[in-house]
Amino acid sequence: MGARNNHQFGEHTLIWLNFHLSPLDHYYTDQVNWYLREYVGCRHSLDGGRNWAFTDDADPGFIFLPHNSYNMDAITITGKPGVGG
Repeated sequence: MGARNNHQFGEHTLIWLNFHLSPLDHYYTDQVNWYLREYVGCRHSLDGGRNWAFTDDADPGFIFLPHNSYNMDAITITGKPGVGG
């Protein structure tokens, strides 16, 4: 996954952002492969069937690639000092 996004984000970051899975989760690889097959539409393996791979014929073939930074207009926060004031 890293090569497809110009190595801006590692595979674990992309997996977390898209599927909310952590490498510490039980059956992590099985879950990632399920999401790649069922949600991303990956249909081919490049490592003998252990993992699904991104290919041009994946349908729909999309994952979320976030921006490195977000530029937003400043906002003013008003209120009284203290908790709940």
